[in-house]
Amino acid sequence: MRSEQSATGAARGTSDSSNQGHASELQKLQFDKEALEKKLRKYASHCQELYEEKEKLIDTISHSFEQKIDDENLASTIISICDKHASLQEECEVLSSQLKSHQKSIARVKELECVVSTLRQETEDLRQKVSQTKSDADGGSNKKVMLLEQENLNLCLDIQKLKQQLQVRRALLLYVSLQCGRFCFCTQLTSAFCSMF
Repeated sequence: MRSEQSATGAARGTSDSSNQGHASELQKLQFDKEALEKKLRKYASHCQELYEEKEKLIDTISHSFEQKIDDENLASTIISICDKHASLQEECEVLSSQLKSHQKSIARVKELECVVSTLRQETEDLRQKVSQTKSDADGGSNKKVMLLEQENLNLCLDIQKLKQQLQVRRALLLYVSLQCGRFCFCTQLTSAFCSMF
């Protein structure tokens, strides 16, 4: 009996340790199950968020581009939008460059307009000065010619008077030298005096 008891006790000990091993394994499986359920809930929640975000994206694209988009052509639509965006960016860069060039051209045109305006004003001023000078020259030159003619006439009259005075003095000198008897000396003096004029 003792041997039966010991066999029963051994079987019981094995079954207790076996039960404990199963219980521990059950606890581990229960823990793993709860962890997996938690992960699945998070994954399901994340999938739901992604689905809602995808729906919002489809709705936004549909309204922005006024075309119907479904799940199947979303990727190709986004690629098409990205391509359009890239080409629009390139176009904007080209237009920006052209705008800068046009702004420089406009600034240069404004500078040239100012220069042209200044040159026109200067031209008009010079025309007025030329016109004024011409009228002054016409009126002034006539006056100058008249003054020079008058001066020339006066000089001619003065020369005639001097010649007359010279003749009178010659005659006087001749008379005096005849009276004094120094005719030779006076003749030389008279010819020297006359050659001075």
